[in-house]
Parts: sequence; C-alpha cells; structure tokens
Amino acid sequence: MDCFLSYIGIYAPGVLTPPAPPAPESGLYINKDLPISIQEIDAYADAEQETLWIVWDEVQKRGIKKFISKVQAGYRDLFGSCFLDEDWFCDNKAELQLPLLYFLGAELMTEKIYTTRINRYTRAFDIARAREMREEFTNEFYSQLKDALGNIGQVEEKGCANDGVFIYFESLP
Repeated sequence: MDCFLSYIGIYAPGVLTPPAPPAPESGLYINKDLPISIQEIDAYADAEQETLWIVWDEVQKRGIKKFISKVQAGYRDLFGSCFLDEDWFCDNKAELQLPLLYFLGAELMTEKIYTTRINRYTRAFDIARAREMREEFTNEFYSQLKDALGNIGQVEEKGCANDGVFIYFESLP
C-alpha cells in the first residue's frame, strides 16, 4: 500500500548521501522514536542493498505486506469476519501509525538477525539483542494494534456488521 510507504521515516538531517527524504507525514522516525541508531541500519546493508535507504525501502515493502495481514487478522479477531480494503487502511493510517512503527521496528530487527554484515566478534551479542528488541517491538505492536482497532471501531458496511452482536476474540502472539 503506497499510503504507508515512507509514512514512518529515517531521521538523518544532512548526514547522509543521498540527502534524506522529506519529513514523513506521521512525524515518526524509526531511529528517533525507537532505540535504533542510523549506524545500525546502515550496518545491515550488504553488497546487494548498498545503502541504508535501500535497506529501509526493502524493510518497509516487506513489512507493510505483513502488517496488512496482521491488521486484518486482528480486526477479524475483534469484530468477526470482514475484509479491509486499501481505502480503509489509508483512511485510518493516522490511527495505525504506532502499530506500524513497532511492526517496522520488529521487521528491522529481523533484518539485523539475518544480515551477513555483523562483526563476527560481536555477532552473538548483536543477534541476542536484536531478538530481544524484536520481541519487545512485537509485543508493543499487538498492544498498540488492539488500542488502534478499538479506537477505529467496526466497519459499518454490508457483510461486515454482526447484526448488533459484538464478538470479541483474543489472540496471543
């Protein structure tokens, strides 16, 4: 979904080449609002990715696809079966910005776990830290998602309502 691409940014004022893209619409930065440094992201780049901008682009594209799936599953758990289209996501992206931030943080930690560019002397520590951070970000994603979906509420479209019956399911990550 194009409306989520670059909705969360990387904060790098004048530090990198090429110049950083404009400020994200959400006002959130993966390396300012989460404990992830720009040097860490740059260190994930391999020979194919070359720069942190390519790493971030790939993480966003892969992560957004997974994010959409997780949001639809969470919505289904809270409100019963209903398909959420691209318009719904784009219309509600402000409410979904914190879940997206944490989800992309977890996805970036997955990138760190599997990168080949981590120093072999600190690899075990770096991977253990990345796994801990991924778990923390994932847990916060689910918490933020539940709050966001509760704030957004149920879609009032034909086939999406439950005839006035509220169905609540809780799923564990």
